[in-house]
Amino acid sequence: SYSDIEYPVDWSYSETEMDPAFDRLIDNLNDRGIAVDYMVHFWDKEGHATGEQLETPRFQSEDQVADFIDYLSGIVERYRGRIQYYTIWSEPDACGGGGIKCIEPTDYIALAERVIPVMRQIDPDAQVAIAPVVLFHARDYMAALLESDVLREFDVIQWHGIYNVIPGADPVGQYYDDYATIVADIKAKADANGFAGEFWCTEITFCSSAYDAGCPSPEPPLSDLQTAKYYARSLLLHLGMDVGTSYKTYRDTTGPVTFATLSRLHTLLAGTRPADIAVEINPEAGDIATFGFTTAHGRQMLALWIDRIASDDANGTAATLTFPGMSGEVATGFDVVAGVQQTLTARDSGGDLVIPDLLVGDGPVIIGLGG
Repeated sequence: SYSDIEYPVDWSYSETEMDPAFDRLIDNLNDRGIAVDYMVHFWDKEGHATGEQLETPRFQSEDQVADFIDYLSGIVERYRGRIQYYTIWSEPDACGGGGIKCIEPTDYIALAERVIPVMRQIDPDAQVAIAPVVLFHARDYMAALLESDVLREFDVIQWHGIYNVIPGADPVGQYYDDYATIVADIKAKADANGFAGEFWCTEITFCSSAYDAGCPSPEPPLSDLQTAKYYARSLLLHLGMDVGTSYKTYRDTTGPVTFATLSRLHTLLAGTRPADIAVEINPEAGDIATFGFTTAHGRQMLALWIDRIASDDANGTAATLTFPGMSGEVATGFDVVAGVQQTLTARDSGGDLVIPDLLVGDGPVIIGLGG
């Protein structure tokens, strides 16, 4: 976004007179094959300069709606064919203390019903994303959007789902335990309402107190190693559920272990799609998470980890994995946190592939099958 995305707002620069450098940034991203999502906010800086005050909750008057449509129309006209996605607002659920982003659900739905047809007319190829809400606090807000008629007009449903969310500490710990079920419920309700687009979880955030002095309080302090493990788990969970992901800021991922871990994951997961992979794990453990992927070349990969509080050690549990009907395949293990790649000992058993005594820890291991 060219403008501020939340308070405090710098009222001194224009919302409509954009620096040519911003245009060049968008063109450079397009030239490198990178799609752009523009997050649209509007603070009516021209009105503010004449003494007008923003009324909150937003967009409960026709004047505010009309001004926003005019502003958004100018943005879409300017970047037609150059910006691929537009997110209409962010965190409209931020209504505490008279927040200037606050939009009531019914008003947001009414705004979208007015805005989306105008956007389609200007740029029929543009994709429109729903405003992300902070899912931990705004389950009811998300439910209202999922049940609305306008949902089918959006191309992307997104949410802000993960801010230092870890297991073991109520109520956050319960949210961690329930999160995959919550995401599956969002997708099921959207599907039942006729939605046929993409899902995104944006602003995934874990921050290590060693590398970011701005870590939220009173969140538990995380080491760089713990941060790396949680980021890797979150990335695999979302992509394994066919949900696109992004980090809140690049700053949060610059710890050396975290950066290296995510780099390895980006390499391994490039071009993959989620897949159901049959596997039996012995001894059975309820806290082992598994997600499957298929590569662009048809190979299969299984990510797994012990889904408990991440530690600073490398302890794990030995488990035997059986892949039905996959005898003869080569199995390769990738420890994305430690940076180890290793051909795994495997045997055939009645047409099945068996990997004995695999060490499964609280950091993800990915098993590649078939070369």
